[in-house]
Amino acid sequence: MVERTAVKTLVVQLDAPDPAVVAEAARVLREGGLVAFPTDTVYGLAITAGNAAAKERLYEVKGRPAHQPCAFLLPDREALQAHVPALPPIAVRLADRWWPGPLTLVVPDAEGQLTGLRLPGDGLSRSLARATGEPLLQTSANLAGQPPATDGASVARALGGQIDLLLDAGQTPNRLASTVVEVNGERWSLLREGALSEAEVRSAACDTYLSVCSGNICRSPLADALLAQETAALLGCEPSDLEARGYRFLSAGIIAVDGITVTPEADTAGREVGVDLRDHRSRRVSAELLAETTRAYGMDRAHIEFLTSYFRERSSDLQLLDPDGGDIRDPYGKSLRMYRRVAKKIQQACARRAAEIVAARGGPAGDARETEGS
Repeated sequence: MVERTAVKTLVVQLDAPDPAVVAEAARVLREGGLVAFPTDTVYGLAITAGNAAAKERLYEVKGRPAHQPCAFLLPDREALQAHVPALPPIAVRLADRWWPGPLTLVVPDAEGQLTGLRLPGDGLSRSLARATGEPLLQTSANLAGQPPATDGASVARALGGQIDLLLDAGQTPNRLASTVVEVNGERWSLLREGALSEAEVRSAACDTYLSVCSGNICRSPLADALLAQETAALLGCEPSDLEARGYRFLSAGIIAVDGITVTPEADTAGREVGVDLRDHRSRRVSAELLAETTRAYGMDRAHIEFLTSYFRERSSDLQLLDPDGGDIRDPYGKSLRMYRRVAKKIQQACARRAAEIVAARGGPAGDARETEGS
């Protein structure tokens, strides 16, 4: 076991750091040193990106595999231009929602190589990146494979005299590392769940289209499945791949009882138009669900009237599923023949709505690891 020696430590405030402390840390970094410091998530460890000797030393100190890249520490959004030509559209959505904050984005650089980018929510990290005047690479201030450090004492115990300076602000506000999301072309994937949950990332990364009827056991499950099917066909992918491309399709009912399967007739009619509704379980419309919704489609005017009470300021995002403005009648309690008619009408409406959805993103798009960080 390597014996750790004392490390030079300066006390600092996370959101209002002393300029003299920041200047001293920037000097150490410019001279090739390793500096540990708190962020809005856990403690990070930084070097100047262009110093090969410092990078080699960082990997040796952490005991980290050389193939695992670090993330660039950004002082602001404008600094992106030095690292990537432009963020992919889904990455822009995520950055708009979570930067500055606990999100690390992994995106292609000008050569097509994946690059990690971190814009923390604390003032110290951004001040340090700005004061150094050189691009900084950042990773978490812990030994590889060990839990991230959330206080200065943990950094000192783990890395000790192996680093040149520790900025200590005590306990970090969030004890989880940043969430790491890769966005490559039209696709996104979660590489590491951290301070942001997978559900939070999905909500920001995807446009959500909600089909609404009364009980969520006939019409809206059909519309949900058919919208996904038609959209996937236009994009040349499987419905299961839509979420990775930023499209999310859901359904709910304004008087639904949670957890009910579709009616047998809806199941039959659905299979006849190419969708499988056996795994569907009903849910009721809620304010939380609507808050995540990009656009809601009602089966008839009564559903639009109900949704308006939630979406009063977003009336343009409430539309009848039928682009011609007709109601799609409720087949509940009626014959299979009626269900088949309704399914065909929903299928025709979904084909047109799917074309609108895809066109809003600029038309069909073709197909075009874990970055550790604090």
